Amino acid sequence: MAFTRVSRRDLLRLALGAPLASLAPRGRVASAAPPATLDLALLQGSPGRVRLTDGGDVSRVRLVRDWEGPHCRARVRNHGRSEAAVAEVVLFDVPHALPPGTPMYGEGFQMLSQTGGTIGQPADLGDYTDAKHYRMPQPADAAVAYNLLALTLPDGGHRVLAFSSSRRFVGRFEMRQSSLRIVMDAEGRAIGPGEEWELEELVFLAGPDREGLLATLGGRMARHHPPLLTTAPPSGWCSWYCFGPRVTADDVRRNLDVIARETPGLRYIQVDDGYQPAMGDWLETGAAFGGNVQGVLKEIRARGFEPAIWVAPFVAEKDSSLFRSHPEWFVQDASGSPLRAALSLVRTRVCR
Repeated sequence: MAFTRVSRRDLLRLALGAPLASLAPRGRVASAAPPATLDLALLQGSPGRVRLTDGGDVSRVRLVRDWEGPHCRARVRNHGRSEAAVAEVVLFDVPHALPPGTPMYGEGFQMLSQTGGTIGQPADLGDYTDAKHYRMPQPADAAVAYNLLALTLPDGGHRVLAFSSSRRFVGRFEMRQSSLRIVMDAEGRAIGPGEEWELEELVFLAGPDREGLLATLGGRMARHHPPLLTTAPPSGWCSWYCFGPRVTADDVRRNLDVIARETPGLRYIQVDDGYQPAMGDWLETGAAFGGNVQGVLKEIRARGFEPAIWVAPFVAEKDSSLFRSHPEWFVQDASGSPLRAALSLVRTRVCR
């Protein structure tokens, strides 16, 4: 069976074929009809606001946005005498009149979820989406992207909007047919009296060369998060991308034979989701591996490769031995019942 490797950049290329404290720029005259474009001036002139978890008065919590060229560093400060629990910070609420057929591409919260299509008809690129599979709450009237949104305008020009830092907060883009809302999720954190938060940096890039814009963004990201350089890039094979959770020990062995013969330069052979009898029982082995995943890992090492294995240590199925033995270990909801959650991705743990 032949497989084609599709990079995230390839996906992008295919895809693009309550009371509020507000920040309204001074001197801006409201327009009756938003423009059929998206530029830096429009973004800078758009209002922002803060929303508290209780929907209360947030006049004491102020949003400040500082621009340096295409880079925006925002911060919020509590000028009041009591703490305030912040649900989210709407950095920009941008009106637009872009055609519904405007191609778009958006990154997901996790690596398996991207959005393509157009503003009028967004399309999921894959089955493991943030909203449908991982059940992340999202507004029903918007296509949501996290950290990066790219658009191709009617004149052929490109726009790349992205958060170039990721230290404390998660940024998202809510694209609607007549507006773009850029939001920083505060997750209900409390900001104390006199306390100030520095939010993540937003980058707005425009031009005819999409690849060049992405390269510029990459350079800016590297300034905030210098790459961890190694003498050689890690290389290997992972069972998930061919077999998903239905992998068996024989699948791994057959691929191990081919890899040893044709690509012996690989280092890691990763057994992904499917070896365990149930989510949560990570120290046991299911029927697909004959109850002996350790035997497969030893075979991998004997062939000159480094075995690796996947775990999701913070979730468990209700029928797992772990959950049945220790239900008190798990987060509970307001009623005292175990809190249901989608799968949390924590991939690649090297076996030692």
